[in-house]
Amino acid sequence: MGEIRRCFCQTAPTHWSAYAGAAGIQLNPREAQLMDQGIAGAHHLSKKSRLQVRAQLSDRGFRSAAELERRLAIELPGSQATSAQRALAFGRKTYRFFEGGTVTLNDLLTFLAVPQQPGAETDGLASLNLEKLGRLMRYLGPFSSAERLLPKYAYASPGALYATQVYLELSGTAGLESGYYYYHPLRHELVQTGFRRRSGWPLMRLHFVGKTSAIEPIYRNNIREVLELETGHILGLLDIILPCFGLGLGIGHFEPDAMLSLSCDERHIYLATYDIISREDREVELPLDIYLQSHGDRVDGLSQGHYVYRAGALVAISHHILEQRHIIAINQRAYQRATGMVSLVSRDARKWHAYIDMGRMMQRLQHNEQRIGLMSSGYSSKSGNDLTSALRLRAILSECGLTADACYTAVFGRISEAQRVHEGMHEDAPHMEGPAELIRNDLRAVLPDYMVPSKIALIEEMPCSASGKIDVNVLKSHPAFEDSDSNREMVAPRNETEAQLALIWREEFGVEEPSVFDDFFEAGGDSLQAVQLVLNINKKLHVNLPVQVLFEAPTIADLARRLEAGKVSYQSSRAVMLRKGNGATIFCWPGLGGYPMSLRHLAAALVTSRAFIGIQASGLNDGEHICRSIEEMSVRDAQMIRQIQPGGPYTLWGYSFGARVAYETAWHFEKSGEKVAELILIAPGSPQVPGGDPVPAEPAALFRDPSFLTILYSVFAQTISPHRVAPLIEAVRNERAFVTFIAAEKPELDVNVIGRITQLVAETYTPGYRSQMEQHELSAPVRLFKARGDNPSFLETLTRAVKHPATIIPLAADHYDLLKPGRVEELVHAIHRQAPT
Repeated sequence: MGEIRRCFCQTAPTHWSAYAGAAGIQLNPREAQLMDQGIAGAHHLSKKSRLQVRAQLSDRGFRSAAELERRLAIELPGSQATSAQRALAFGRKTYRFFEGGTVTLNDLLTFLAVPQQPGAETDGLASLNLEKLGRLMRYLGPFSSAERLLPKYAYASPGALYATQVYLELSGTAGLESGYYYYHPLRHELVQTGFRRRSGWPLMRLHFVGKTSAIEPIYRNNIREVLELETGHILGLLDIILPCFGLGLGIGHFEPDAMLSLSCDERHIYLATYDIISREDREVELPLDIYLQSHGDRVDGLSQGHYVYRAGALVAISHHILEQRHIIAINQRAYQRATGMVSLVSRDARKWHAYIDMGRMMQRLQHNEQRIGLMSSGYSSKSGNDLTSALRLRAILSECGLTADACYTAVFGRISEAQRVHEGMHEDAPHMEGPAELIRNDLRAVLPDYMVPSKIALIEEMPCSASGKIDVNVLKSHPAFEDSDSNREMVAPRNETEAQLALIWREEFGVEEPSVFDDFFEAGGDSLQAVQLVLNINKKLHVNLPVQVLFEAPTIADLARRLEAGKVSYQSSRAVMLRKGNGATIFCWPGLGGYPMSLRHLAAALVTSRAFIGIQASGLNDGEHICRSIEEMSVRDAQMIRQIQPGGPYTLWGYSFGARVAYETAWHFEKSGEKVAELILIAPGSPQVPGGDPVPAEPAALFRDPSFLTILYSVFAQTISPHRVAPLIEAVRNERAFVTFIAAEKPELDVNVIGRITQLVAETYTPGYRSQMEQHELSAPVRLFKARGDNPSFLETLTRAVKHPATIIPLAADHYDLLKPGRVEELVHAIHRQAPT
């Protein structure tokens, strides 16, 4: 249990049990706050349903067309965003990667000072015409980009749901009729919701309303707090923008009777009202205390601990800090990358504006010139649902005689200029995982694929027998192990072919009644299971499907159609489509063993519209020819690629051993006059093994070489851990013994599959299997992404290989981890920085 506890440290389980590829986990109730919102709703246990993305895309936070029907709508000028508006919006991100280098003490002091915004000299509201009002309100609307699925806003919204609505109360302003107006961000319109008497002076007030029905599917509690924080973020953005118009924010008011003029139904709650006044009279100071936490020695000039920001200085108050385990699970990896944390504490915790003030200051901090990126990481609660970060901060400050009844925290670090101007969604990728996915990723980091449960369910309490042991039979019937995707229809086999496949599927995955639409990959299938499943289908149904067929036909229904049609296209050849798209295709070679499934997470994590094809090694399928040299392999692969893309420029990538094949194929293309646009080599060096790299030899000698056996074992186990490899080295002296050893360790694999993979790898280490790379000079640009701990690669040791020196980018992940979920994001970010796709 000790090892499992370390694996699951992010979500702190108290009990776990596994059967037939499934695992049930009971969370420690003291640590359950580490999930989003501290609750166990389905969305917060797993992000597989993409409920939050669907909510974000549905625009539920806005007033619907039916609500606004037959109301006066005024189209505002300036619907087309300016470059300045786009720069402000895309520069303000929730940063989860910090790639800008070291943060100094002076950086932080300037950052925390939040200088006042310079402004224009105007007559205040009297000079605000419709054109200026349209330009002002456009900052609150969405900004689109070809690189994003979701629109970007210039202010932060918890959950990116944008459920806080803005209403304008106007009189004698911008030439509009006195009254109340809803600002519709998508339409860039003002829609009149009520009337008012004209005042004797120009007036503009902002009323903030939260649409609870838009946020309740995601946030079960702390709903008012979340909406108030978002209100504060909007106000913080206006603190940046309004001075440019000669305006500013006045004192806030709590006037719920304003709802009578806003025509809102019971799904809305009133939040706050703020006056727009002249810049000279604006309210700047907020009743907040700011605390800063430094991680280790990551701040140049500041030791680890907690500090309070007072009178322009940071004063040490405690050596205690918020640790990674105090941050909600989905943000813990960002904590690992961060330099420190900043916490905002309200001095008026019981006032209606406490959470609004904290959101307002956090937004101000996000707009800084020091390239300090922030990611909100927790907050307190009015209803007793504090997140763990708030509880920890409160405990630290309590020891110092200070309070933190209302608080809001964020991790920070320096970002690069490329991050600041980027308009894509790289920063959002880690947020697509919930605790169930994070636990699976943790297990994948320490266990071989075949030991990782295909189904992980978080349940409230483990069923136990009278003796106190977990009752596995009762656990199997728990609702959590039923299909968790509410949109998935359970469809039984509809014909004989589907029934035969379902029987094989049941035997492979241990499920009672698979749906014909169950997806092999979503069920947790790995590369070895794929080979075994297809082998069983071929053997029992007397067919000859290639192992890569699962990429095209991942469900029982798809496979049945393929078998009944009896057709094989080039997609069923060794060119495996891992991602569909347009434009120039990315062709990528996998590592030893030659099966492209290891590239699947890389293909999925890329932010690109281009197709991604994995090149499977010849010889993996029964009866296929095993190439005797890298040159022969590259010639065959180049011919196959030309069938898919008849002409260049070509984009070629390769991982591990596949990097050599990619290099050689690039040379063949250039030799024939074709252009290679880019060559990306991922972990081309071999991982360090105790005896050094294997020495090429005949098979009889290879299977007595501990280094070769270590590398060969890693193809099946994805590890070179000495305690795992030692029994193998002691027992194996020839190929047959190796196959027997692996078959005993992995009884689910057919010995013929093990034998073919073993022969394929062994062939690459025979003396005749080599390339002429030292004689093959390339003109194409080469980028080398080097895994931590790898030996120098072939490209680093050659004196003459490329006309232009290769760009070498070091990675923190090691050779076997960098393609796994949770680590592949680092590689993807590095690739996008160096070679935008």
